[in-house]
Amino acid sequence: MKSDKPEKKIVGVTAELSQLRGVYSNLANISHTNREFIFDFFLQLQDQGQLVSRIITNPPHAKAFLNALMKNVEKYESKFGVINDPSGPGANNK
Repeated sequence: MKSDKPEKKIVGVTAELSQLRGVYSNLANISHTNREFIFDFFLQLQDQGQLVSRIITNPPHAKAFLNALMKNVEKYESKFGVINDPSGPGANNK
């Protein structure tokens, strides 16, 4: 019996060891044009920040990323508890 769902292709990926280590970011900025979303990730220490990574992607991929992030936050919160929203009441918004 044939499924109505399209088959997902498994894509092989490679990474350098330095990329697998990742980089830490505690500040992000998201901007967009009509064709791209730009995700800038910074490391902020005291009053200075340094760009540690920039991701530029197309709108459909940005939305897929948003959906995947939302699902992962839901899974995290069901296992570890609700994440406090730093932009909520009492936040130090400068």
